[in-house]
Amino acid sequence: MELKTDRNPILPSLPTEEEKGDFDRITRFRKGQLSILRDTMENIYDDLESLLKGNFRLVNKTPPSVSAAGEAGEICYDSSYIYICVADSSWKRVAIGTWA
Repeated sequence: MELKTDRNPILPSLPTEEEKGDFDRITRFRKGQLSILRDTMENIYDDLESLLKGNFRLVNKTPPSVSAAGEAGEICYDSSYIYICVADSSWKRVAIGTWA
C-alpha cells in the first residue's frame, strides 16, 4: 500500500502565499522589538557612561517633574527615590527601599 501526501515528508515544501505573509509580518514585528531594545540599551549605556566618568554633582533639591530645571550630571535623593539629571532639564529616577 502506498501512502500519498500533498507534501514530501523529507523535503520541506515552499511556503504558501499566506504563510509568506505571516512570516513577513512576524519578521517586521521582531525587528521592531529589537530596534526598541537596542535604543533603550544605548540610552542606559550613555547615562551610566556619564556617571562613571565622574560628571555628576550631589545637589540638595529634588525635581518636582521630569522636565524640571537641572544640569546634566546632578544627583539628588529623598526618602523614596534617587534622581539623576541625564540631560539639561531631563530627569530620571529610581525607587529605593529597605531590605533585610
